[in-house]
Amino acid sequence: MISFQHFIFVLILSGHLFTSIQAIDEPLSLTDNDKLRLRKIVELKTPLSENTLANIYYNVNLRIHLDKSITESQKICDHIKKDSGETIESIYFQTSIAKLITGCQLDQTKLSIKLQSLINDDLIVMDIYRAGLSLANMGKPLDSAKFSRLLIEALKREDSLLNTGLAFQLASKFSKPQDQNPFVEKIADVIVQADEVNAKYLQFEGGLGVSSAVIRGIYQLATAANKPVGITAAQATKFVNYFLSRKYVLTPKGVSEVIETLALFTNNKYHIPYMITKFGSSALSATENPILTIKVTNVLGESVGPVTVTGTSLSMNKDKNNAIMKNISFKPVVGDSTLFAYDFFATKSSLSSGFYTMTVNVSPQKPDARILGNNGIPIGLTILTKVKIDSAELTITDADVGTKTFGLIYPSSLDQLIDVDYLQRIQMKFQIKDSQNDQSVRVHQAFVRFYHLDTKQEITFVSELDSNGFHKIDLNLPAKSKDFNDLSGRYQLDLYIGDPLIIEAISWKIGTINLQFGSLQSNSMTPTAIHRNEYLPKPEIKHIFREQDKRPPALVSNFFTILAMLPLLGLFVAWFKIGVNLSNFKFSLSALLFHGSIAAIFLLYVCFFLKLNMFQTIKYLAGLSFIAYLSGHSLLSNLIRNKK
Repeated sequence: MISFQHFIFVLILSGHLFTSIQAIDEPLSLTDNDKLRLRKIVELKTPLSENTLANIYYNVNLRIHLDKSITESQKICDHIKKDSGETIESIYFQTSIAKLITGCQLDQTKLSIKLQSLINDDLIVMDIYRAGLSLANMGKPLDSAKFSRLLIEALKREDSLLNTGLAFQLASKFSKPQDQNPFVEKIADVIVQADEVNAKYLQFEGGLGVSSAVIRGIYQLATAANKPVGITAAQATKFVNYFLSRKYVLTPKGVSEVIETLALFTNNKYHIPYMITKFGSSALSATENPILTIKVTNVLGESVGPVTVTGTSLSMNKDKNNAIMKNISFKPVVGDSTLFAYDFFATKSSLSSGFYTMTVNVSPQKPDARILGNNGIPIGLTILTKVKIDSAELTITDADVGTKTFGLIYPSSLDQLIDVDYLQRIQMKFQIKDSQNDQSVRVHQAFVRFYHLDTKQEITFVSELDSNGFHKIDLNLPAKSKDFNDLSGRYQLDLYIGDPLIIEAISWKIGTINLQFGSLQSNSMTPTAIHRNEYLPKPEIKHIFREQDKRPPALVSNFFTILAMLPLLGLFVAWFKIGVNLSNFKFSLSALLFHGSIAAIFLLYVCFFLKLNMFQTIKYLAGLSFIAYLSGHSLLSNLIRNKK
């Protein structure tokens, strides 16, 4: 059984968890823990020769975007130079790595000649993309007309979203607008193929790889052609949400795709989202956590530069139309350019406890139309408080003796043992007030527990709030004796108060009451026995089958049996009067077996009626039927032959 203390703990913990998960659907940028986990996924093996060129590229690509530098860059450069570059794939990864590492020079003449020899009209889109990017990585001029033709022919053979995204990326490297235009015209048709999930995410069928290739291709091509990107601000936000949700990818390739796509949204011509989130706890109180801190970053969790953070309005969730505070100016946190803080308890006019929503605007120093998600961002916060118990009294009422009242002062306990019999009445009242402003506070849970010191039995009663702000408990013992199982003895009286808006729940041991019930059960059974009755085995439930229906009298059964046998009796009488003609009967083996098997089948039916069950009968009938079939077929064949 879960004890009352455990129940109270779960109640208060659930309330604070509710407070902490408000606004959980806010898009979150990459955190330091996310970056550390992603670095481990692309971590290279030792020695370097144990790694493929692809994995080395994924590692270098991530570190360039997140760390802005590469350790052991010369060692990596020397390693990739050893690769002979015999395939388009290997040349692509070689040149991509060398481009990211400053000062890494490959034998470009050799690689360019080899690459040109591998380019032909039968290449798939992936190889055309890698060949074109390899030339671009080496700074070689692209024959945009040739590559445009190759891409168009390859897309005719296999037109998929992934191939289209790769084609967009390569087309962004073309120098002639006429070679880019066939791909620019396809951007709008591709965007409408995006799938929306839960009205929050946008992605393309095929998952992360396809979505990353298409989005990077669209933005790169639109930028190169100086055309509108065709993606609205709302769509861009949903695409960003999708890529942030995929930050838990587990493969080096997936990590590279996530980071490279998110990096695109930190610096492009069209959309740059801001990530505005709470930093640390948003459960505030005057004594323990008075400051709310907001974090402003780009999608990679990096600083967006000097900005001004303002809380335009603050209102309670139960009255959102009434702004309690306006124009709340957050101050930059020294040492971290992404953090901004405000002390809600710096002035004497502190907020009352409750759940609040603040609308936040973030303004850069220079207006920038590319910025998304920087205005009207809702931030949830909770104001907690400490409470105290005031005007607490415990009253014992007797119809004959009168009333006896005990004054209670939290957190002290009564020293004396209070005797109460089953004819008396127990009443308790108290007020719960805010420790800061002495105002009455309404809490979610306030109840008392009677705890039997011998049997560990627990009985709880919830308090009721009256119009004067007093919590009251009124126990008429003659009516409540069943709740106590008529169990006499010493009970510890405790008061518990819990609420999500209280910093610390109250558990108050008030005192000990000696309850005496006058029932026979209380006198005839020990307290332990009464308590343990609840846990004894329950009586066994025995199933009673339905009785068989009565059969008719034997006389009725015998009558219908004789009635069914009358036709057979009539047959024998007819044979006796008319005679039996057996002139055509021939004593052959087939004739004897056939007639004998037929007679045996009739005899089997009689046995089934008298003693055999269905399964036994079917087993014997199968053998007799087989004999009857074969012998009957032979007998009829002989009769036909004799007639001829």
